[in-house]
Amino acid sequence: PQTVDSPPMRRSRHIIKHIKDAVASFAIVFLAATHHGCRDEGETEVNVPVNYDIVEVASVDAGQTVLNLWRPDSDIPVVLTCHGSNPISNSAKHIRPGMCVLAGYSYTDGRVPYQSGAVTIRSFSYINNIKARKINIGAAVTNWDADPVELWSIWRGGTRIFMRLSLPYTEEPRFFSMVIDPATESDPVPTLLLWHERATHSPTFDRRYFAACDIATLWKDDAVEGVKVRVTNSLNPSQCEFIFMKQ
Repeated sequence: PQTVDSPPMRRSRHIIKHIKDAVASFAIVFLAATHHGCRDEGETEVNVPVNYDIVEVASVDAGQTVLNLWRPDSDIPVVLTCHGSNPISNSAKHIRPGMCVLAGYSYTDGRVPYQSGAVTIRSFSYINNIKARKINIGAAVTNWDADPVELWSIWRGGTRIFMRLSLPYTEEPRFFSMVIDPATESDPVPTLLLWHERATHSPTFDRRYFAACDIATLWKDDAVEGVKVRVTNSLNPSQCEFIFMKQ
């Protein structure tokens, strides 16, 4: 899968797990600014704020694109609707309903962020879409923590776990998946292991990645009360387990 990157850098060593009623833990919001540009006297230029969020593409065609935005711990999405052609609809042959992408968008009707309404989609990038899965019978999970990741934020929205993290850049295939710990499959709170394993360990640099993990099979099971996610987190080794309970 394709990924979204940013230049490598090191920042403070803190993990954001939940942000309840303010800005979603991952979103980057550029505040609106009104200023005078190089225009005729008396004219002003208004810069519209752009929001960047991981969203689910609910539907897409030439006439309308509908996105579902899941706030942390929410079971009901914020529905964003874009009418007409846009960067996502222009790439519709590569996008299937249910896929998550990183979208840059602006509200067109003056609404504040994280309310359902009409938007203009400014840009989008592909991210990693994975699914929690069982390992093959007889297989071991001893190497799930072979290569640490830098986990910057993690949250649940709907039936997905979303993550923002840094990984070593490589052009070689790597194993990156969320597997169910077989020892906990029957537990009311099963454990998911973020398995990251590189083919080689050549010197490289880090790049930023975004991922959306589908946990619908577990989350819709009435016997499941929640999930625990374990991560080998080199950014903050003291924060390697995250529990998400049903509301």
